[in-house]
Amino acid sequence: MVVVFKVFWHETASSTSDTASSHSTIVSKHGERAHCSARRMIVVKQGKGFCLCVAITTYRRRGLQKPGIEIGAHAVIHMKDTDPEKMNIKYYDLAKQPLAVEPASMTEKLLPSSVVHVGKIHTVEFNQKVKEVGVLTGESRKRLRGYINDSLNLDALEHDKK
Repeated sequence: MVVVFKVFWHETASSTSDTASSHSTIVSKHGERAHCSARRMIVVKQGKGFCLCVAITTYRRRGLQKPGIEIGAHAVIHMKDTDPEKMNIKYYDLAKQPLAVEPASMTEKLLPSSVVHVGKIHTVEFNQKVKEVGVLTGESRKRLRGYINDSLNLDALEHDKK
């Protein structure tokens, strides 16, 4: 079972930050700004006291239409009983099939612009409060595993190519 959850996420604020409009900005005691927002994550591997995840994002509701993103590193994600092709998502020429989530409750939703960057891994510590959003469907679990393996290609580490 591959769990999708929400967590209160913090990241450094910058002039190029691309966080959702529903975020708060805080200032640390050292004067650094950070964005805080609810972020959806998909668990890809559990460790001792932490898990490795890929994040679900909308790029400020632009999805795959955000300028400058690497389209091939993304997969569309949607709730199981919704049709991603009818959700105003511009597919371009995606090599990756969409991922589907079985919602934990009827109140859980994903925006039509939701995508997953399969090559960007985040660490979430187990001491953080989370809320379950749902689980990936069986076929989507297989797809995500393949997408991540292809994207990361850990057998060919960059520093080993020298």
